Amino acid sequence: MWAAHELADPAAPIPRPPPFPSPSVVRLVTAPTSTDGPPPATADDPAPAPVVVPDADASTDVAAASEGVFLELPEADGPGAPTTAPQRSRLWRWGFPVVLVALFAAIPALVYAGYNVVLDSHDGRLILATTDPAKPGWEGAVEPTPTAAIATVNETGELTSVNVLALTADGVGTVILVPGDTRAPNQVGAQTLVTAYEAGGVDALKPAIESIMGAGLDEIQVADAATWEELVGPVGSLTVANPDNVVFGGQTTFPKGSIDIPPSQIGAYLRTRNWSENDTNRLLRQEAFWRAWLAKVGAANSANAVPGETDSGIGRFVRTLATDQVDFQVLPVKVEPLPDAYASVYVPLTDEVTAIMTRAIPFPVGAPEGSRPTIRVLDGTGQLDHGVAAAQVLAAAGAQVDAIGNAANFKIPTTQLIISGTDHEAEAEKLRAALGVGEVVQSADSTDSVDITVILGADALGVTQIQGTSTSSVSGG
Repeated sequence: MWAAHELADPAAPIPRPPPFPSPSVVRLVTAPTSTDGPPPATADDPAPAPVVVPDADASTDVAAASEGVFLELPEADGPGAPTTAPQRSRLWRWGFPVVLVALFAAIPALVYAGYNVVLDSHDGRLILATTDPAKPGWEGAVEPTPTAAIATVNETGELTSVNVLALTADGVGTVILVPGDTRAPNQVGAQTLVTAYEAGGVDALKPAIESIMGAGLDEIQVADAATWEELVGPVGSLTVANPDNVVFGGQTTFPKGSIDIPPSQIGAYLRTRNWSENDTNRLLRQEAFWRAWLAKVGAANSANAVPGETDSGIGRFVRTLATDQVDFQVLPVKVEPLPDAYASVYVPLTDEVTAIMTRAIPFPVGAPEGSRPTIRVLDGTGQLDHGVAAAQVLAAAGAQVDAIGNAANFKIPTTQLIISGTDHEAEAEKLRAALGVGEVVQSADSTDSVDITVILGADALGVTQIQGTSTSSVSGG
């Protein structure tokens, strides 16, 4: 038995301990004890004897104080054990597992609901109703055709020419040779690429090139003689089939025929123009250089054949073009004399330029942003290869294709160009005319991520230009 120690003044009030915590929590509690007395009660002795008090007047206070002496354990039996403990134990023992099972049972429903929210959302770029490209509802995002430009400058820093590079499709690339004196449509009067670069450097040159291309340009690099030497250096001298003599200062610096050009002379070869010749000759020499360089890079079959990163910059384009089928094109232009009898500019031939760019850059982006309506093209017949060929026709007509795929079903009778509001009505009519079939339809949905959705119907099956399979760059589910 554990008896309370004797009090010096039995009538004095006994200090009370702090309130106990909830009975469901087991904690050690300190109470006034005597070092001479026995230890406190434990779970093995749950019912200690009553506390002996000196007189009846102090019994109430002493008894109350003694409540703080003992541990209240929920699992204790016998008199004085908490009556709520068994109820809480049963709730914890059976209620918690039931709730846990219910939560696990709800997971499939939550996943299904979330999945359908994602599928029905038009706020994103890619909507996947199925992961099978052969089934209705499949949709894949179209990756824009990668493009870059390298601008050659002479020893005084003046722009001489621009070479546009495009990774057209799997196994196909394009190099477009552009005269520096080409007038850019977004420039005023006789402004050309040369004068744009002179006035504002790369920041002015990039949009000027884009206005000629009718498409956005991913990156641009300016190359002087030192830069060209660095780029070509890893593969050493190039054997170039030089189409004509290059004369500078009265001396033939690069004779006609098969010649070896060291990296240190590449910049001079690319920028030098004979007196009184037009830029066509210089561009033909640049084509000869590109053929020789790509061939040697391809033969080296090494990432170190070109300096720089393998997945970005000019190095990426050169390495890729060195292993692919490359198409070389001189930008179609006409000469326009200036008031100065010895000066002229080159004016792009719009239709011919559009034809080249359509082949070289089948999926362009608008430049500046928003200059092309964004579209998705869906096959509503199951026979038009996800609308790839139609997408290229629409891109050539001025659209930016963000996605291709299949409509919700393959029983669409009439091609539809769906727009919300009237902001893109004129553009939709232009695209409809390019397809040769279809109708423009107004939609009440203003949350779509694209400006126009084109759903190809059965009436498109008879249109030759949107039949067949075309190579594209698409990422889908």
